[in-house]
Amino acid sequence: MIRRLVVSLTFALALAAGVALASGPTWMTGFPMRMGPNVMLMWSPVPGATSYNLYRSLKAGELGEKVGSLPMNNHMDANVPADKDVFYTVKAVLADGKESAAGPVATLVGTKPLDPPKWIGELHQNNQLSLRWEAQGGAAFYNVFKAEAKAGPFTLLGSVQETKYVDPAVEAGKTYWYQLAAVDKTNVESPRSAVLETTIPKAVVPEVVKSWPFAEKVMGFTGFWRGEAIEIKGPGDLAIDAKAGVIYLCADNAFYVLDLQGNVTGTINKPADYQGDWGRPLSVTLAEDGTLWTTWAPSLPIRQLGRDGKLLREFRLEVPKADYERLKRDADWEQDKLLKPQPYGIAVDPQGRLWVADNNFFQLSVLSSEGKLLKRIGEPRPRGFEPHEFRALSLVKYHAGTDRVYVLDPMVSVLRAFTMKLEPIKDQEGKPNWGWSRPGSSVGFFSLAKGFGFTPEGDIAVLDAGSLTLQVFDPDMEYKHTIVEKAGEKQLRRPAGPMTVAFTRDRVIISDKLGDQMVTLKYVP
Repeated sequence: MIRRLVVSLTFALALAAGVALASGPTWMTGFPMRMGPNVMLMWSPVPGATSYNLYRSLKAGELGEKVGSLPMNNHMDANVPADKDVFYTVKAVLADGKESAAGPVATLVGTKPLDPPKWIGELHQNNQLSLRWEAQGGAAFYNVFKAEAKAGPFTLLGSVQETKYVDPAVEAGKTYWYQLAAVDKTNVESPRSAVLETTIPKAVVPEVVKSWPFAEKVMGFTGFWRGEAIEIKGPGDLAIDAKAGVIYLCADNAFYVLDLQGNVTGTINKPADYQGDWGRPLSVTLAEDGTLWTTWAPSLPIRQLGRDGKLLREFRLEVPKADYERLKRDADWEQDKLLKPQPYGIAVDPQGRLWVADNNFFQLSVLSSEGKLLKRIGEPRPRGFEPHEFRALSLVKYHAGTDRVYVLDPMVSVLRAFTMKLEPIKDQEGKPNWGWSRPGSSVGFFSLAKGFGFTPEGDIAVLDAGSLTLQVFDPDMEYKHTIVEKAGEKQLRRPAGPMTVAFTRDRVIISDKLGDQMVTLKYVP
């Protein structure tokens, strides 16, 4: 009985081996599998096989070259071209050296490697460096590489599925170099990106701190005109005509004219022949010809006025529907189409062009003096948080010393600058610089930029609502010094909204619309 069983089992094994030899090995599910430049192969073992012969071909219908005689039923084929079709065949070899029939051919279809990712930029904050790049279609994840010398070597820093990476291992004053690669679902890595070079700012020394006396005058709820007290509500943006000794002040209840000491001398009122709602002024700037360019609410016009208040021109911003269509953002347009452009900050350049911040669609519009749209900068109401996307533009000012227009984006505490070519300024490598942020609470940083102005020397003073200080920078945002207010009876209150900072030769005026206050302080260069 036992002998019959042994004979039967031997016969069954031989029969199984014969069937396998006749048909050849079969591939395990999911194999061959690309693993970057390599290919992992695995097939079902054949009873009685002592080894396996693996063949590879780059042409269909051909057995191709013999990769090797393999003792196991798996193999890692190295350096296989990712862009070419590859055909694999396996044959089992028994003890007598005979090959089985060829198993089924496994076809590995070639794929085109992904393009190198493109950097968006970097942000240094709290001793960390945040890196960002554009999403790459077809990428399963991204490899981030870092070097501490321009020539390398670059080492793998990490792999992430998001389009950002935070490097915590950076030191102030040091320069680092980064590269990116996109990896598809077959683990094939794209070529490396361009090198991103960045220098971590050095810590700012706190010795260059200047102090003011306490506030010289607070005009919050009352001012004076012809010896009588008047109520000023919501003082906002202002423009100073130093030669004429006049301040034009936008407020919620009137458009005021003041002298340089802050005394009200008059108002600009609705023209007698004007039909419709005159509204309240939001922002004002002086043109070289002496006229005033203004924005208003609630009907949201842009108006050119003479010094006497005569209405010279009026028009409105266009709805940016074409930008949604160009960007193929039809779903976003359905959500935003009921909005109207809301002009707020305004500046005029030497060519007579108007730069207007749209605080509803978060774009910077550049117009001719007749109201013709020349360019809109920025995407309408962006849904992301990338450096080139605006969040809520407010104040706009022209800087004669650099021939630039500066714009404050207070939602993200970023100051942006644009050239007369209607484009962002460029960094040292010629790439667009979408603005400066200095997140932090120490000297030379601002955690909550609410306003800015230009000093008589041409520097930029940024009002930080977090520390109630003016951080002073040169036009390229290199830190110079800090101005703080000494404690006193008439202190500047913490601002609630955008603020205007304006300088005369010996005074600085800070106007806070939501805080309902206007403060003048002595300015000491």
